[in-house]
Amino acid sequence: QSTGENRAMSISIVALPRLSKPSWETLFQNHNHSILSLIPSLPLFFDIKPSVPLEDVVQKIQQFSTTYKPKHPSVKLNLERSGKNDSDSALYGSDSYLLFWKLANESPLVELISLINQNIINELFSGFSVRQPSSLVATSLAGETEEESKKIFNSLIQKPPSDEFEVDSLLICAGKRIIARSFLGTGRIFRFSLFINGDWTHPRQLKTMPVINPATKEIIHSISCASDLDIDNAVYAAKQAFPLWSAKSASERAQYLLAIANEIESRKEQFVEIEVVDNGKPKGEATEDVNDTISCFRYYAKLVTEKEVETKIEGVHKQFDCAVRREPVGVCGLIIPWNYPILMLAWKVAPCLAAGCTAILKPSELTSLSALEFGGICQRVGLPPGVLNICPGYGPEAGDRLSTHPDVHKVAFTGSVATGTKVLSASAASLKRCSLELGGKSPIIVFADADLEQAVDWITVGIFFNAGQVCSATSRLIVHKNVKQQLLQRLVEVTQRIKIGEGLQPGTQLGPLVNETQYNKVLDYIQKGIHRGATLLTGGAPGVDSPLRRGYFVPPTIFDNVTPDMEIWREEIFGPVLSVASFTDTAEAIEMANGTDYGLAAAVFSQDKKLCREIAAKLNSGIVWINCSQPTFVQLPWGGMKKSGFGRELGPWGLDNYIELKQITEWYDSSSKGWEWFVGQ
Repeated sequence: QSTGENRAMSISIVALPRLSKPSWETLFQNHNHSILSLIPSLPLFFDIKPSVPLEDVVQKIQQFSTTYKPKHPSVKLNLERSGKNDSDSALYGSDSYLLFWKLANESPLVELISLINQNIINELFSGFSVRQPSSLVATSLAGETEEESKKIFNSLIQKPPSDEFEVDSLLICAGKRIIARSFLGTGRIFRFSLFINGDWTHPRQLKTMPVINPATKEIIHSISCASDLDIDNAVYAAKQAFPLWSAKSASERAQYLLAIANEIESRKEQFVEIEVVDNGKPKGEATEDVNDTISCFRYYAKLVTEKEVETKIEGVHKQFDCAVRREPVGVCGLIIPWNYPILMLAWKVAPCLAAGCTAILKPSELTSLSALEFGGICQRVGLPPGVLNICPGYGPEAGDRLSTHPDVHKVAFTGSVATGTKVLSASAASLKRCSLELGGKSPIIVFADADLEQAVDWITVGIFFNAGQVCSATSRLIVHKNVKQQLLQRLVEVTQRIKIGEGLQPGTQLGPLVNETQYNKVLDYIQKGIHRGATLLTGGAPGVDSPLRRGYFVPPTIFDNVTPDMEIWREEIFGPVLSVASFTDTAEAIEMANGTDYGLAAAVFSQDKKLCREIAAKLNSGIVWINCSQPTFVQLPWGGMKKSGFGRELGPWGLDNYIELKQITEWYDSSSKGWEWFVGQ
């Protein structure tokens, strides 16, 4: 088996027509089909031994998938698993990569076999060495002899089953492990398996999780779901990799980070599309996320080479040489949220690896596709096995095990306050280092002398960017009473022009919320606002017959006359909902801004720069923006106060998150003894 994707490898094509159980029994009544009874599809294998890298094969698959749909327009997604039992492993063999799909309902089996020969072998894999039918059928189908399996194969050709089938997808597998899926007609290929110890592996409990496109509510994929057993494997791999990785020089580690950045850049459009279909955000926002991801890896590649491993401390004592040494923390658990999947990965993985730590990354179960694709990047750049392990899974199992595992030395978490509290509690039992970047209910203060047109522009960015699914979203507008009506009139006009739609549609400014749970949560808050007496200026729940109902779309919503006791003022909504209140003097504005359990970010608008700086100093927030909202730079610290968490990401502070400081003090005065030195002090 190949451990790197750039090596040539044996590839097989497997056709998987869906067959009912009676069809199985009729077809295989004279054969041992104990394995077949577990599998809802019949595999037909064609070995292909390419002399080109797998990634080139994948590119051809993408091209073929795109051209295949017009011939078979009826496309239906099916989430049948690779196997629910370890005995299914026989289906996939152990020494080859596989590609397989299901039949089209307008194509009987014989036609598909012909299609495989003509379109796949000739059109897709021309120039490759092919033999068919493969002897792999003998061991993969049901453990019969090769001769028996050929009889089955021939019987299918002579008398195909009467079932008709739907086009599904192409899967790319390594042995018994599915590593990716391509949906016919889209040309997209998404990874499937866990990435542990530098290779793709199925979860120990063979569980999967659905992937839903929030713009259409359609299930577009399924991915492996890590259990505590898989986390244990990943932690072990990271622990084994740590000594060699941490021993590498900063410049050596930096070269890997630069190679990662270059690989992402060369596949930028692929990552952008993944972010759009997986998270729902507009293409423009996804593009900026990927650009920032690239910049983050390059920033830490440069920064780590500028940091001294050991710094001599002068002037401590004439009889001692003193120094401080910077060393990696060890094995780290990195838990990232769903609102910025690839960017949050970069914020944690780049400084972690730069510092010399090894890691287990647990992306959100809602948006894991870009993290899995990042595993392919790690393979392509030759990142040593075990340095980074990627395990999508649910928090109560995978996340909890990562937080409690005795061999994990640090946990870095970004997400909700509720989950962050659980992570902190779980980590405390073994006294792990822990950094938390949690929620927010950030204020944006607009004074009477502010440039209102500029303020309106930044207000919409601050709350409607990423559909309001931003921890630092400035969701509480505190505006001076003398300009409130003027500002709101213009704000409503601009808000109502925001284009809502699917992320890949040109001009889309606001996409859907990430899933049904978040959608219902936001709609519930909107209903609470109305019920409690706030004035709905624009937005609200889409109508029953609204085209927005095709996905998890919530129009940008503005409430006026919101009071401090209302839920929409106090609680983090994490959606495109702005709450508005007014103030009369500076002291009141500061009191209203600080009147929250959160303290991540705040913004203030005024043409009086001195006033802005004075207010910035009095706001209980880790970040304060003046005459703007949400600009984020990799060189500056990111983190909050109060319930918004502790610790800082980005900049040199982000690197320090993964560093332990060691004091080294050397005695060099041999003219006196230690006891005498202490007594003489």
